[in-house]
Amino acid sequence: MNRAMSAGSLTTLMLALACAQAPPPAAELDTAADEAVLRADNEAFLEAFNAGDLAGMAANTADDIVQMPEDGPDIVGKAAIAAADSAFIASAKLVQTGNLDEIAVWGDVAMTRGTWEITATPNDGNGAPTVTRGKWLVLHKRAADGSWQAWRHIWNRDSAAPAAK
Repeated sequence: MNRAMSAGSLTTLMLALACAQAPPPAAELDTAADEAVLRADNEAFLEAFNAGDLAGMAANTADDIVQMPEDGPDIVGKAAIAAADSAFIASAKLVQTGNLDEIAVWGDVAMTRGTWEITATPNDGNGAPTVTRGKWLVLHKRAADGSWQAWRHIWNRDSAAPAAK
């Protein structure tokens, strides 16, 4: 009788599985809202940078951020980045422009990528402005409140002049 019940239970289970419908595909994420927020955050960062507003620059930064500048050690944490940014902002009158070339969102992680240009004019007025260009990539994570925070940030400078077109 045990064998008969086991065979019957197994048959019932197999029939139930065969008749069950496959779960519906995961809903496509509507990333348009996330992309709009990431674009706005990028613009807000540029505005804060150009105003020398350190708090504004750090507004959408994770506490455990890691910046990976070229030719130097990682800068870890919001406080260390604020100190580095403060020294950089004080070094000259800086104006940054940038292009946001790509945004990708994967659930609670996102990536932004683009190019930047900084014009630095000496604070004392002696010397010509210098222009530096480069590329950047930021990984973002979604915070508990739903906002996006810069979590990993790497950039480099273009050392060669752009090729003639």
